[in-house]
Amino acid sequence: MMADIDQQLKSCNDKLDELGPPRQNHREQRTFLSRIAGQFQSHVRSALSADYNASTIFANEDLRLITQVVNITELFCYEFHKRAHSRNFETPRHIPRFADEDWDSEDKSNGAEEKDGSAFHLHIQLIQELVNISNIDRGTEQELIELGNIITSPGGVSVPGDNMAEWIKGVYLRSRGLDLGTFNAHLVSAAFAEQSRKWKAITGNYMNRVILTVHRFIKVILSKICRDQEMYQKLWREILTGLLPGYRRALEQVELLIHVDQQKQPYTLNKRFNESLAEMKGERLMGSLYGTARKDTKQYGEIQYMVNLRDIPGVTKAQSNAEYLQQEVHDILRAYYSLARDRYIDNIFQLAVNYHLLHGAGSPLKVFTQDWVLGLDNGDLDRIAGESKATKRNRSRIKKMISDLEKALNILKEP
Repeated sequence: MMADIDQQLKSCNDKLDELGPPRQNHREQRTFLSRIAGQFQSHVRSALSADYNASTIFANEDLRLITQVVNITELFCYEFHKRAHSRNFETPRHIPRFADEDWDSEDKSNGAEEKDGSAFHLHIQLIQELVNISNIDRGTEQELIELGNIITSPGGVSVPGDNMAEWIKGVYLRSRGLDLGTFNAHLVSAAFAEQSRKWKAITGNYMNRVILTVHRFIKVILSKICRDQEMYQKLWREILTGLLPGYRRALEQVELLIHVDQQKQPYTLNKRFNESLAEMKGERLMGSLYGTARKDTKQYGEIQYMVNLRDIPGVTKAQSNAEYLQQEVHDILRAYYSLARDRYIDNIFQLAVNYHLLHGAGSPLKVFTQDWVLGLDNGDLDRIAGESKATKRNRSRIKKMISDLEKALNILKEP
């Protein structure tokens, strides 16, 4: 008899545990929500610091937030270098330095694709597979409803075209004025805006991926902490209204960065710009002189290319004013574009993603906190954490059964 009562008592206590802590008054409701918020923020800190041993919840690799974001960002950087420019820049042919080295005209500044067997290519392939497994390129129907117009469809991104110099020449001929040995300053702005035209689409795909990753993380972690599904749904609906402004701020930051780069006069304080421009002019001059150069005897294992100084003026004399200015604009744009591109990639990650979506004060990850719970009024507490009538009846019934069973057990234990 006593064993049977013990078994019934254990079963009742298990059922009571499944209902969670009592939430029948405002103090209990606030305490319960504060405990959940504390657990949630603990998981957020672990996920952002890659401390995946902190909880078994991270056995699900989709919840390894910072790892997911880093992988997505590395793919974004690779894709940006490979496809973000509208046209490939034209690079002067490389002059051979060694006897067994062939003359080539490969442009290594245009994000040229790595060979399929290279270690870097295999590294990118592995990251792409991990991202594909996460299935973040397409939101579910419910996610698209929740996020509304935050998730966009930028569309595909074409491969860069060629004939950069010819395009610059056309723009110059359609916009030149009474320029004497110079060109309209707005020509570089127009050329850069065209060269960076695909930045918005590539960045849009990147932001879609990161926002979906953050959104899913918040939703799944919350569902695992809050076992009462009815209360979880209420809490999620309440939190969702606070998440959307955080996502929008990140997208507004992207719009600002694109506007500053594409609509304002190109400018940089980076000393590397002048160094790159000087290198390009030197390469162009070497390429022009190569036809007049002759091989000299090998010294110290290298072939020497000798140029007659009298040939140098002839190289520049052969150019028209339009050709000269075309080359100037091309080289200025090429030197500036690589700096602006890398600066833009860093700013997108640091400001739009790292600050607005992950670590900033207005991050969606910091919406559900204990401070947020303390700010709820009694009506909010009742609506979110209040027990339903069915739960209250069930809790009262189980408590009465436990009380009756304990009394029966005490009677049986009496001598």
